[in-house]
Amino acid sequence: MAQIQVGAYPDGITAGFGSLWTANLTADSVSRINPATRRVTATIRVAGGPLRMLATDGAMWIADYNGAMLTRIDPSTDRVSGTVRVGSQPQSLAVADGALWVFSAGDKTASVIDMSTLRKLRTVRIGIASGFVAVQDGLLWAPDFQGRSRTVLALAPGTGKAVHTVAVGSQPEQVGFGFGSGWVGNGSDDTVTRFDPATGAVVHTIPIAGDGAGLLVSDGGVWVAGYVAGSLSKISPASNSVVGTISLPLGSEPNDIVAADGYLWVTESEINEVAVIRPS
Repeated sequence: MAQIQVGAYPDGITAGFGSLWTANLTADSVSRINPATRRVTATIRVAGGPLRMLATDGAMWIADYNGAMLTRIDPSTDRVSGTVRVGSQPQSLAVADGALWVFSAGDKTASVIDMSTLRKLRTVRIGIASGFVAVQDGLLWAPDFQGRSRTVLALAPGTGKAVHTVAVGSQPEQVGFGFGSGWVGNGSDDTVTRFDPATGAVVHTIPIAGDGAGLLVSDGGVWVAGYVAGSLSKISPASNSVVGTISLPLGSEPNDIVAADGYLWVTESEINEVAVIRPS
């Protein structure tokens, strides 16, 4: 396992434009990492509290959780190339119907942004303090992370209305898809929910070590970052059970996971590092 020092409290990590990028929440910066050398090649100042990012439409897009701003970075210059005001406490980004959706927990809205003009097209009131959203089958799957409903809503981009409601665990944080299923990491009840995306029906509830923070569905299985436990758990879709655990440094608080170049890259928020792990 290799460790890479980045900015203070790296939360989200994203692969794009030949690099890895971390959103450093308390440093108000984004770190760009060369995956071959495992060195930081640029540190870019952004609006306060960058939380999660998305690489799309030739740019990096960053949600400013401590405010109400969406920032665009040009990866050819490593400079901010535009900003637009969105809802309060934006924390999740997704593309649907050619537009960028910015989900804001503070006012329970989604701002729909034209990426070419940086113009807000509309504001959708979704009624939940959404966690980290995924797109599947033309729908936006939004977990009610900071609310009490214990649900994931499947939203139709055209109307902004829910077409499915999935009953999951407490504080559902992140949604992923693979192996014919949807997967949800539940933050405070130490489980992952597996569901059928065609119907929204729950298929299985899987206990894990520590809360289900970051979640990644890859070719080898479903990986879940245990923020409190300080570990990564690997779930086998065949057995619906944890089949392996990787311990990370004590108190590291793993938060988000991405797969790139044959490795797992995991933000360790409390120690300001990214762990580079070869999955087995």
